[in-house]
Amino acid sequence: MSYYKCLCFIIFFVIQTALVFGQNSPSYILDSASGKLIADIRAHEKEHAYLVTDKAIYMPGENIWIKTFLLNSISQKISSRSKYLFVDMVNEKDSVIKIIILDAANKQLNSRIVIPGALPAGNYWLRAYTKPMAAGETASIAVKPIFIAGKDAVDNRVQKKKQRVADTIPAISFYPEGGSMMTGANSTVGVTALYNGNPLAIKGQIKDNHEAIASRFTTNEQGLAKFDIEPNGKRKYEAVVDWNGREINYPLPPFNFFGGQIAVTTQPDSYKLRILLEDSIFKPGIQTYLIGVSKDSLVFASIGRGLYEVNIDQKKLPEGITTFYLLDNNLKFLSERSIYSRDNKLHVVAKTDKQVYPKEGQVTLSVSITDSSQHALTSLIAIAVSDSILDNPKSLCPPAVLPLQGEDINNFFLAHNDCQSDADLDMLMLLKNNTYATIKNPLTMPATNVGTDSLLYIKGTISNDKSEPVSNQVLTLLSNSDKTMMYIDTTDSDGQFIFPVDNYKDSTQFAIQVTSGRGNSKDVNVIIDDMNYPHFSTPLSLRQPLQIQNSSIAKYMSSKYDVAHDDRQSLPPVNIKVQKKPVDYDVSKRVNSNSVVVAGSDIGENTGVGNAILNVGGMHLLNGMLVVNGLTSLNAPDKFSEPLLLVDGVQVGLSGESQIGQSSPVMSYLNSLNSKDIDFIEILKGPDGANYGLRGGNGVILINLRSTRRDLKIDDNKSKMFYAKGISAPAMFPISVNHQKDDKASLPDRRSTLFWNGSFLSDNKATITFNTSDVPATYKVTITGITIHGDIIYKTLSFQTK
Repeated sequence: MSYYKCLCFIIFFVIQTALVFGQNSPSYILDSASGKLIADIRAHEKEHAYLVTDKAIYMPGENIWIKTFLLNSISQKISSRSKYLFVDMVNEKDSVIKIIILDAANKQLNSRIVIPGALPAGNYWLRAYTKPMAAGETASIAVKPIFIAGKDAVDNRVQKKKQRVADTIPAISFYPEGGSMMTGANSTVGVTALYNGNPLAIKGQIKDNHEAIASRFTTNEQGLAKFDIEPNGKRKYEAVVDWNGREINYPLPPFNFFGGQIAVTTQPDSYKLRILLEDSIFKPGIQTYLIGVSKDSLVFASIGRGLYEVNIDQKKLPEGITTFYLLDNNLKFLSERSIYSRDNKLHVVAKTDKQVYPKEGQVTLSVSITDSSQHALTSLIAIAVSDSILDNPKSLCPPAVLPLQGEDINNFFLAHNDCQSDADLDMLMLLKNNTYATIKNPLTMPATNVGTDSLLYIKGTISNDKSEPVSNQVLTLLSNSDKTMMYIDTTDSDGQFIFPVDNYKDSTQFAIQVTSGRGNSKDVNVIIDDMNYPHFSTPLSLRQPLQIQNSSIAKYMSSKYDVAHDDRQSLPPVNIKVQKKPVDYDVSKRVNSNSVVVAGSDIGENTGVGNAILNVGGMHLLNGMLVVNGLTSLNAPDKFSEPLLLVDGVQVGLSGESQIGQSSPVMSYLNSLNSKDIDFIEILKGPDGANYGLRGGNGVILINLRSTRRDLKIDDNKSKMFYAKGISAPAMFPISVNHQKDDKASLPDRRSTLFWNGSFLSDNKATITFNTSDVPATYKVTITGITIHGDIIYKTLSFQTK
């Protein structure tokens, strides 16, 4: 062998030896295991729905203002994987009362449900879900209880309470810290106690098979407890509970003699993690890997030997749940333990300019959301201001033991439990000990493809007078209710047709014309298929009614909000100035009585929408940009100086590109509209636009399109006319202003919800103004949302009116 070949062989051998040694080094194995674990976690990402409403108690005929957050279940970031989101209202028989469809693909998830005027009083539930959730992942749906008040409300509640059938014995479950009890060492075990699905305060003893008492526990009002025990591996243990004079035995989980345990002790500013191994696998110098994960990110990784302890600085952990996984040298799972850190790295500051307001006074609410460095965080939030008596009294402290699956004890759930102590939160973390088994199993949830959802496709069959299908018929689908649409299809051998129109507003009017191949109209039957909504049963564990007092219902009905005979009860009373000519637009869509309105009928075909706006006082073009009441700063006007533009409550995303000869993106968009499609345009100036965020300070232009029930002008009287169920348009909450004091005809302002905005995009400090009503009360401000990084926002405050 030549010297050159020999040298090359030696170099190759050294490199290969180094690679093999490097790939078997502990640090390389730790990196590989961490990467594989994160990949497995991300492979289980799915959508999870969360539902927010303006309050919890309603009257028939009122609006339920809703906002749904559709989030990635792992990263907690906003998801648009699904095309549609369904929100429905079900009664105690789980029957659907009303349903709306929201445009999830475009993140338009803010709307309202109008409660039927004749709806009986009682408990109801709102559900938010996608098709895949309904098909196989009902744990991901949002279920929110509400109560409809009425004159028979109290009687119904008493009667149903008498009809309740009690469980035979309590349901008591045990959750050893780290997943299993360690023999010969002190172990902590969490306890949950339920009776009839409700938390149960109960006492118990832990006895071994020699009747020796090893420990005791007492659950709190949340049904939670924990106890310490040092079990002997050669004995069996069970909990003994005295239930109505009867002794009930509950066996503790069996030992895992080949397992390990992560135990946590909270210390000032740090957590101590103790790593223990069972005798069957322990040997001196045995190596294990400890990996910490928050959401879908790695936050901690270490290598240890034997039995050891690790101290972790609380400030180094992100806010929310961090789960630690223990793996042996062969990467076999041994234990897991979760920690909930609420070190306030996310700063949500909200305050009103006063604490006490007069009737019909103006409230100024300021909101800012920043990180630990005081940098503003872009956030999507819902803001509700309602009478606190109409909120769920248990909303701040929902029963902690209801979500018994570990994956259901998530950051969104915990962020809304304001009254949970650190001890309560740690007991909840003991319940979350099954996530590793979940992420190692294949995800069975049906895949979602946004582009192929045919929910809104218009389908049907053509038949003759003998109910026989008719083939080769040419069909034309027409609509100009929202935007002009025309589709053509030919029936197949079974007389079936399909029009792939998949985005239109609710109650859009369509017409189907049928012609033969020669163009002659056909006298046939057109049968439209019903929309195929998802169907599923609400899990019983999620159907928990509101825990409200009869006195609250009575006070609600008898004193402040008894407006059952007021035809305007679904909208706050708004004084509209008398017009010199009859109003020919939908006044109910108007959000501010001080605004300027341009009716669609006043916009000439040759005038153009943009020119009609320029005819309004205070609207100017400066340097080619549209501005309201002149400049608001010393800088030259640009596209960011222009007013905010919304169409039917949806903010228009302008690209900044304009038509030839037009430098203003807003003017370019306005001039692209057909005046025939416009019902009216409302212009908010100055502080009236501040409720729409920072950009609203430049003014707001609200364009309202004509009603979807406008008749189609079709000459053929043989056309099939129908209204189709479509996407519910985002509804704008009406803004109320002070009544004129000399207007004796004005009804008292009895609004229970003073303000609602379900799609408030905050990227800096925001200032919001609204008016109080004529009802003296304590009002609760609730701010719920999500940051661009997936951090949960939840903040409440209150003020009074006298």
